[in-house]
Amino acid sequence: MTGYPQLLMNRKLRSQLPTFIDEVTAKLNINAYEQMIKNKQKQKNYFDKNSSKTEIQFNVGDKIYIQNYKNKFWEKGVVMEKLKSPRSYSVQLENGTILRRNVINIRKRKELEFNEEQTKNQTIPTIFKKETYKNSKIPTPTTVITKSGRTVKKPIRLNYV
Repeated sequence: MTGYPQLLMNRKLRSQLPTFIDEVTAKLNINAYEQMIKNKQKQKNYFDKNSSKTEIQFNVGDKIYIQNYKNKFWEKGVVMEKLKSPRSYSVQLENGTILRRNVINIRKRKELEFNEEQTKNQTIPTIFKKETYKNSKIPTPTTVITKSGRTVKKPIRLNYV
């Protein structure tokens, strides 16, 4: 038996097999405790890289999006209060329903504010004006409905009109 089981168990094993004393003592000189401390510190550093994210705080009246558990869609809502349980908020949806949600399922909502004077002064590019499409000769595809209810749209590139 070599010194590897002795290194694993950190003691001299009782065995009838002969061992090489020099090999075991040479490897036991490595301080295993210091190596273990270094490995733990290295593991802690890698863990702390991603774990130090700050918790998002919401104030009462903040406009937010809430994730619906059933369909995974995000719905508009308003924060009503912060609850005693950690990272939990009482939230009211647009339809009046009040729910308790964790911070994981809440996102801040940014409302865009439009200035009416700026929008009046902006010119619309010609590609977005309706007049350009009225005079164009784009063939309108005819739609066929199958027995199952699916609409078949024939491609324009094959000149089906």
